[in-house]
Parts: sequence; C-alpha cells; structure tokens
Amino acid sequence: WQEWQAALAAQSALYDLASLDAQIAQAGEIAERLRKNAALLTKAAEAHEKTVLDSAAAEASANEAQSVLLGLRQERERSRIALNRAIGYPAGTNLRPQGDLALPARVTPPSESKLLEGLEERRLDLLALKRGYESEDGKLRAAIIAQFPNISVGFSRATDTGNVKTAGPGVTIDIPLFDRNQGSIAIEEATRQRLHDEYTNRVFEARSDIAAAVADLRSLNEQIAHAEHAVPALQRVVEVSRKATEAGDADVLGYYAAQNDLTLRLIETLKLRQQLAQARVALETAAAWHLAP
Repeated sequence: WQEWQAALAAQSALYDLASLDAQIAQAGEIAERLRKNAALLTKAAEAHEKTVLDSAAAEASANEAQSVLLGLRQERERSRIALNRAIGYPAGTNLRPQGDLALPARVTPPSESKLLEGLEERRLDLLALKRGYESEDGKLRAAIIAQFPNISVGFSRATDTGNVKTAGPGVTIDIPLFDRNQGSIAIEEATRQRLHDEYTNRVFEARSDIAAAVADLRSLNEQIAHAEHAVPALQRVVEVSRKATEAGDADVLGYYAAQNDLTLRLIETLKLRQQLAQARVALETAAAWHLAP
C-alpha cells in the first residue's frame, strides 16, 4: 500500500512538472509580448500619440505578467522537490522524464459501481484493518471464555504413614475468579471497537473519495472540451490581426492583445488538463485501480 501511494505521488508530481513547464513557456511568451507592448506605448506617450495613462496601464500589465511567470517558476520548483521526495532522491537532483509526457485531455473512468465492487479486498489498508479487526475479535472471544474459570474435576487417592487410605474428588479452579477477567475483556473490546470504527470510517471515506474523483473527472472532461473548442476561433483572430498589422491596417498592439488572449486560453487549458491528471491520480489512489492511459 505504501509503495502504491509512493508511485502515485511520483506520478502526480511528474504531471505537475509537465504542466508547469508548458505553462511557463506560454507565460514567458505573454510576459515578453507585454514588455514589448509597454515599450511601444511608452514611446507613443512620449510622442503624444498615446496618453500617459495608457503607458502606465501597459507597464502594470507587463509587471503583472512577470509576477505570474515568477510564481509559476516557484511552483515548478516545489513540484520538482516533491518528485524527488516521492522517489527518495536528494532535493537538488534534476530529473528529466524520458520522452514527452503528454497531459491527458480526457479520462473515462469505469462506472462507480464497478470501482466500488471489491474495494474492501482491493485496497490493502482496508484489508489490513479488516484482518486486524477479525484477529481482535478472536482475542475478545478468548477473553470472554477466560471470565468463566476453567474447572478440572478428578478423583484422588492418598495413603498416610499409618496405611490409612483416603479417597475423594478433587476440584481445581483457575484464577482470576472474583473479577471474572473483566479487565482483559475491556482492553480487547476497546481495541476491537477502535479497529472497527477506523475500518468503517475509512471505507466510508474511500467510497466518498471515489464518488468525488469520478465527478471531478466528468466535469473536467467537459471543461477541457469547451476550452479547446474556443482555441481555433482565437487562432483565426490572431491570424487576421497579424495580416492586418502587416498590411498597415492595424497597429501591433491589437495583434499583441489577440496573441495574449490565445495564450491565456492555452494556459487555462493546460491548467485544466493538470487538474484532470490530478483527479485521475486521486481516483487511482482511492479505488486502488490503475486507469489505462
């Protein structure tokens, strides 16, 4: 169970790295365009072609884009360290995945009923608690039996030095007799009840986690499909803006704005796909079920 969790933790961190690398690349393009945009507006303001307010707004946007980029880099560093920790590497190690790690665009899980079927036998932590509960149940029965003294009845014979012979029954009673072993019973009952409560709560949480993960996957599938549907239209706007700028019918600021809108939508899609990968890992963890790529 611990190995399974460690493997999924590494997988989760690796998906985060892949998503953040792509987001950083897109955010870097936005930051560079907004920097150029701010420089153009500053020159235009100096030539009295744009207002100082326009220039200040462009400068603020460029600074905000740079802050977002720095935040993504910081998040990427945390994910890199999390990956190293998950697989037991020093924090300073720079691991690189072999080949391209594609973020999932859609995950179709099995039905919830199929995932719940046999869950208690499939998840090793639940199975361990169940076996522990059964073991403690046996100890409890033994403790209850021990409250009734074990009585041995036999027949004894004896002869003294005067050759006087005596015979009679002999009764042996195990101790404890008066507390009826109540202390041992209380300890075993408490242990069994604790295991039973932990097992019941963990099964309930596992079923709830599975339901939540399945719901998240379905919702994210729809959001990603909607976000990707909008990309071609934005790409056409960028192309039209580019041609208009080259023909002198529009300024470069409009072209930068169109590019930024497209890039922001791509970043949004990347974040949704990152969330989809995390929801997939969450479902695999909760259900102890490996989902095919």
